Amino acid sequence: RAAPLPRRGARPRRRHHAVRVREALQPRDRTRAGRRGAEPRRGPRGPAGAHGRRTPAHRADREREPAVPLPALTESTTPRRGRSMTDTTHEGPAARTPSAVDAVAEEWLETMLALQPEWHVSLGRPGREGEYTDLSPDGHAAFADAARAARRRLDDVPVVDAVDTVTHAELVRVLDLTLEEHAAGTWRSDLNVIASPVQGVRDVFDLMPRDGVDDWSHVATRLSRVPAALAGYVASLREGVRADDAPARRQVVEVAEQAHRQAAAGAFFDDLAASAAGAGLPDALLADVRR
Repeated sequence: RAAPLPRRGARPRRRHHAVRVREALQPRDRTRAGRRGAEPRRGPRGPAGAHGRRTPAHRADREREPAVPLPALTESTTPRRGRSMTDTTHEGPAARTPSAVDAVAEEWLETMLALQPEWHVSLGRPGREGEYTDLSPDGHAAFADAARAARRRLDDVPVVDAVDTVTHAELVRVLDLTLEEHAAGTWRSDLNVIASPVQGVRDVFDLMPRDGVDDWSHVATRLSRVPAALAGYVASLREGVRADDAPARRQVVEVAEQAHRQAAAGAFFDDLAASAAGAGLPDALLADVRR
C-alpha cells in the first residue's frame, strides 16, 4: 500500500534534537538500496530481509551494540546556581588596559554630552538636564568641528589589538558620517513627521524624572529654554530655504499641525503643568513650570 501524500504545506515531523544526535553518533551500516556506490540488499543473507526489512536477528545484533553516549554538560558550559553567564569572577585573562583608541572614543562621548546635552537625559547621566542642543547653524558647525578634530586624533593613535580594531572602525564610521552629513547640508532641511529636532524638543520631557523638587527644577529650566531651541532650529531651516534645500512641503504642513496640537489648550504642556500642581512644589517653582 502506497504511503499517503503529505498535505500541502504540512511540516515534516522532526525528532528531538538529542535523539538525532545519538543516532548520528551511533555506529551502524549506512548503506541503502539505490544509493550510488552501495550494494543493493538482496535476500536473507544481508542485514535486511528479502524486501529490505530488518530481520529479528539483525535487530538482536543492534540491541547488543553499545550505545554511544551524548556529550555530557560540564562545569565549563553550565553556570553554577547563583552565577550568571557573564560573571567574570572565575579564573580568566587579566583585565584589558584601556588603549589610546579607547581614550579617543571616551573623549568623543564627552564631546557629544557637551554639545548635545539631551544625551545626559537619555543615558541617565547627571548634569545639564535642563539644556538643549544648539540647533542653529553655529551649533551645527561647532559639532562638525569637534568631529573633525576627533577624526584627526584617531588617525594619530595606534591600533594595538582586536578590540581596538572594532572600536577604531566604528568610530571612523560615526565621525566620517557626521562630517559627510554636515557637508551635504542635511542639518538645514532636517524636518519630518517622525524623528527630527522639532519632535526631539518636545519628546525629551518624557524621559525626565519628576520625583522631587530637583527634578521639577530641571523640567522648569528646560521649559524656559524651548523658545531659544526652536529659534535656533528655525534659523537652520531658513538657511536651507536660502540654499534652495528646503524640506518637502507636505512634511512642513504636517509638522506645523503637530506643533499646533502640542501647544493647544489641554494638550501636553497643560498636562505637564497640572501634574506639577499636584507634586507639592514650592510656589516659585510651580510658577516657573506654569510660565
